[in-house]
Amino acid sequence: MNSFAILDKSAPAGMSFCFLEPAILHGERMSSQKHWRKLLIEERRHVDPAVVDVLREIVGPEHLREHEPLSGLTTWRTGGPADVVVRVPDLDALSKVQQVIASNRIPSVVLGRGSNVLVQDGGFRGVVITLGPKFSGIDVEPLGDSDRIHVGAATPLGQLIKAARQHGWRSLAPLGGTPGTVGGALRMNAGDRHTWIGQFVESVDIVKRDGKLTTVPVERIGYGYRHSQFPPGSVIVSGILQVERDDPSLARQAIDEHIARRKATQPLNLPSCGSVFRNPENGSAGELIERAGLKGVRLHAAQISEQHANFIVNLGGATARDILALIRLARQKVYEETGIRLEEEVRIIGDPAEEHDDED
Repeated sequence: MNSFAILDKSAPAGMSFCFLEPAILHGERMSSQKHWRKLLIEERRHVDPAVVDVLREIVGPEHLREHEPLSGLTTWRTGGPADVVVRVPDLDALSKVQQVIASNRIPSVVLGRGSNVLVQDGGFRGVVITLGPKFSGIDVEPLGDSDRIHVGAATPLGQLIKAARQHGWRSLAPLGGTPGTVGGALRMNAGDRHTWIGQFVESVDIVKRDGKLTTVPVERIGYGYRHSQFPPGSVIVSGILQVERDDPSLARQAIDEHIARRKATQPLNLPSCGSVFRNPENGSAGELIERAGLKGVRLHAAQISEQHANFIVNLGGATARDILALIRLARQKVYEETGIRLEEEVRIIGDPAEEHDDED
């Protein structure tokens, strides 16, 4: 079947024609902008198709998706497509995937439940790694008045908190109601202003870019407020915590109180990333943003929450560009008002959308 070259006025500058099959010309043609969007995604991709085939062989065809929208993998429900998303089924597959990524110098990022990340509208040019069920689970080793907890990185934090209620790990109450996985919590040192998960860590197992499984003792992680120092490109696979065992009824009470405070003060009914900014020393990012008069400010479908100003919520159909504009606005206004520079807690990944990507 022959193809025809035709002029297309919707083409981006520098591309004045495209080749279309006759069947497409007779009623099966996709919309012009969707067509160009697909072409430009292909043009910008960083992962060679031969490498994609290797990754598919490692993880299995059912565990690899191309051009996957990342809006479905983040709690903000925004973000363009990734070149490749792989769900690694086991440790051996993860090791091999890491080696392929490193040897081909491909950008990569790990997503758990995507609760502390903003993916830009142009998507991510590289490989997104997610962990399969074999990376989830909790094993408890009693140690006198405390427990050593072996926990997989893909374990939802809610599952860890459920175990805390049963075993009496009252110290973990500040993690109650926190979205995400244990792996994400270990990397960002989740918790509240006073209590962090890093305070209970003995060691963390990671798979480095060379594919080697490595145990990192807590003294080498460099935990601080919303901070850790894991090797670049490494994937957290599990951690060991040691937590004092308390009366389970007291643990349940502390956890319930913490979750109730979250529900009363945070917009948990709308898509968000959680807290956008780190709290400055001896201050509250939310209070600073509110004092700057920005609480409730809206840009299209993105809004600085009316309930908690350190949350930006998606009211339905928000773009990463709009969310980023509100982040910059909050940072600028707080600095102008107070001289304090707010630092993002959220990770911002991917590429901005090309101008034509936003057209219908």
